[in-house]
Amino acid sequence: MLGTDDQPCDFQFEALPVLPEPYETAAQQVESDVVGLIMLGVLTGMERIDPAWFSCFDKFLIFDAELRLYTQGVSPDCISVCELLDQDGTLQQAGCLVGVAKLASQVKSYSDVSDMARLLEGFALMRYRIGRREGQKVLMPLADAISGGVLHGKSWVINMLDLHNYQMLYIGNQSALLDDNRVRVCYAYLEPLCADQIG
Repeated sequence: MLGTDDQPCDFQFEALPVLPEPYETAAQQVESDVVGLIMLGVLTGMERIDPAWFSCFDKFLIFDAELRLYTQGVSPDCISVCELLDQDGTLQQAGCLVGVAKLASQVKSYSDVSDMARLLEGFALMRYRIGRREGQKVLMPLADAISGGVLHGKSWVINMLDLHNYQMLYIGNQSALLDDNRVRVCYAYLEPLCADQIG
């Protein structure tokens, strides 16, 4: 395993593409509806959603909080989600209390979350397929990839021991793996010129 504690901004990554219209608008609406439905108590199928399917950082933060609450057996309602985001120090990035509550109150589709998950996955696959994947493949924290608008693949959770089994560059804070024990990561792609500079 190669590793670096450099922040993602020290590298140039392949950018997450914007979908052609009307798909981009539809994808943004699906992301909003998924997190809104979950806060309204529509939970069936939420466990099959990969957080990497989100492209908007605010919706990713909200879904991540919803998923953590759900796995702890706590209802991922608006108040609980906002409290967890506030504890994490990310409530403002997620849209503050008003923005988060608005997502629950302005759901446009009252479908099942499992149906919406298929759409969410489809839009994520479209982005991935139209994106360039020419540079070096690296591992990075999913939150960094989404907040930086980086083209990325599916995500999974690793710890420091798992990280040593990967024979590729990890771009992120390795000490977070020690403190937290587990970090959700994904594959990302360096721009070809950047990849040439590091090896």
